[in-house]
Amino acid sequence: MFIERFGFSSSKKVTINAPFDLVWEAILNIEHYPSVYSSCCSAKRIEDKYSGHRRRQTETSDDSLEIQLMNSKWEIVRVSTLENQQYKFSVAVTQMSLNENKRSITLSTSKVLGATGSLKLVLERKDNETDGNAESNWQSCEVTAILSLIPYKIFVELLGIMCCICLLKWRAKMAMDCDLEDLKQACEVRAKQRVRASTSN
Repeated sequence: MFIERFGFSSSKKVTINAPFDLVWEAILNIEHYPSVYSSCCSAKRIEDKYSGHRRRQTETSDDSLEIQLMNSKWEIVRVSTLENQQYKFSVAVTQMSLNENKRSITLSTSKVLGATGSLKLVLERKDNETDGNAESNWQSCEVTAILSLIPYKIFVELLGIMCCICLLKWRAKMAMDCDLEDLKQACEVRAKQRVRASTSN
């Protein structure tokens, strides 16, 4: 049981100097999160009784990765930045918005570190002023992470309202800071590799 009136949201924004589509691909590629996020140990798609049917549909259709991901469920293993211990939880892709200059994906979970919540990642194009350098001639992007958490009743009863909320907010801030910096670094490295590969050919 969780207590909705004690829920809260925390947000963080970062600018990434990499092409829009490259960053969006990194965000969607949940299976490869361990190669992007230093605190993510594994990300595996959860099989259910409908998985075989969905897989057959995917193999015989031209559906985009976005369509294939909707309503999919994943088992994520992360390392806590506080205790340096692994913890496991399940997430589902519950929402997605696709526009030319702005896209978003929402991952929801019913249980993670004493709370239920969701993470929304919003990607927006950002116009660049170019300086003639090939590595700066693409549009940079802004990624905003919005983490919403509602603590479980037992967690509030054990720690108290203020202690519970402060602890969850602290954890959320640490995790988002680390994840967004990892995403920024991974995408910028890949972008530079693409430029160098194209200029060498």
